[in-house]
Amino acid sequence: MAPRPLIRIPTDKKIHLFLHVAAALLAGLLLLLFFFLVMLPYYTRQEQLRSIPQVEGLSYQEGVRRLQDAGFLPVVQDTVFVAGAALNSIVEQYPPSGQLAKSGRKVYLRITPSSVPKIPIPEVIGLSTEYGLRRLQQAGFQHIQLRYLPHPETPPNNIVGLNNSRGSVLSPHTPFSLSDTLVVVVSESPESQIEVPQLMGLSEEEARFVVRALGLQIGKVEYVFDQPGLPLGMVVKQNPLPHYWEEGKKHYRHVSRGSYIDLWVVGMPVPQEEATEDSLPTP
Repeated sequence: MAPRPLIRIPTDKKIHLFLHVAAALLAGLLLLLFFFLVMLPYYTRQEQLRSIPQVEGLSYQEGVRRLQDAGFLPVVQDTVFVAGAALNSIVEQYPPSGQLAKSGRKVYLRITPSSVPKIPIPEVIGLSTEYGLRRLQQAGFQHIQLRYLPHPETPPNNIVGLNNSRGSVLSPHTPFSLSDTLVVVVSESPESQIEVPQLMGLSEEEARFVVRALGLQIGKVEYVFDQPGLPLGMVVKQNPLPHYWEEGKKHYRHVSRGSYIDLWVVGMPVPQEEATEDSLPTP
């Protein structure tokens, strides 16, 4: 068998060495271009990234249509009643609008129900106005009016009854629409004084709700940043305080309707909505 001829690459001249180096660099460059222009888009599908459309505030049907037309898959994650929001509308989406995602990405939606829900009224008769209002808010009631009436048998500023906006008496556990106004009847003190509520420990939102419902007003609000162990938005100080000590006895402080209460809150301010007539107390 004849021996195979050897292929010899000449390198004895500088021009040959230069050509070999240039060929190696060109091959490397071509490999990089192939990787970034062909292989990488193939695996990551970057050419299919699309911008997620804005659907918050739209009706559920319109939002679903826009997402599907853009190539995304809408998924309802939760249904929640939001005062002021249209029924059967989208109030939150994730990922947010403008974010780039692949075609077929799931977009999770939080929508309002198709009808206003009714929930049972919690037990609040006999409670202090402050505590009763907090229980009603935690249950989901957002349209509340206070009506003060003389009630000699009951200490002042206690809840003595519940009515609807037409004056009909309501009992605890009665299903009540969240869009209607719940009238809370409160025993009136002879001097028309209101007991200063305990706001420390509440969130700023809860404190504003209680203060407004009691017929008081929020005064100065300062945000403190030296309480790292407390949650953002918690009220840590108020003026005036709800009580004071004198000769070893605890005395509850009372103020006139319309008085201001100053707050000190942990962290950053929260956006505020304008008060509506339904959310203001009835003198």
